[in-house]
Order: sequence, then C-alpha cells, then structure tokens
Amino acid sequence: MGYLIGLWGCVFATMAIGYAVAASNPLKHRIWVQMGIARGTLECALGLVYLSRGIVTFPQAGFGIIVAGLMALAYIALYPRKPRLAGAAGASTKTPASP
Repeated sequence: MGYLIGLWGCVFATMAIGYAVAASNPLKHRIWVQMGIARGTLECALGLVYLSRGIVTFPQAGFGIIVAGLMALAYIALYPRKPRLAGAAGASTKTPASP
C-alpha cells in the first residue's frame, strides 16, 4: 500500500510542476489547462459513479467530488483565450502618411 501511495505522490509532484509551467504562460501551454479540465471532470464523474453504486459514502468522497467539480469549472471559466488587440473590432489597418 505504501508503494502505491508513493507512486501517487510522484504523479501529483510531476503534475504540480506541469501546472506551474502552464501558469507561467497559459496561452503557450494550453494542453495543461485542457488536461486540468479533463482531470477534474473525470474525478468528479468517477466519484459520482462510486457514490451512486454505494461503494463509498458522501462523507468519504463528498469533499473530493466537490473539489474536483469546482476545479473543472474554474479551469473552464478561466480557460485562456487568444488576446484581442484593443480597438481591433472596428479599427482600420491604415497607417498615417509620413510627412
């Protein structure tokens, strides 16, 4: 059992490094944000399946289900989008003539 918990720690440590890199430039590292959405969604769904089958109780899994769902929603809400230039919607691309 200790071996599996150690491996789980390695997974979380490497994911933390990946998330830190993604946070430095989320537009460049969009795949990490997408993986965060997928991870949160899958963890929440799996927890709900186990809860509905009676394998775990809400006091056992409720906190993890709620946190995973909130993390997925936060990633979706803060999903990086390409920056828009100010005034680009109706501005012309003409440059002023040189004197």
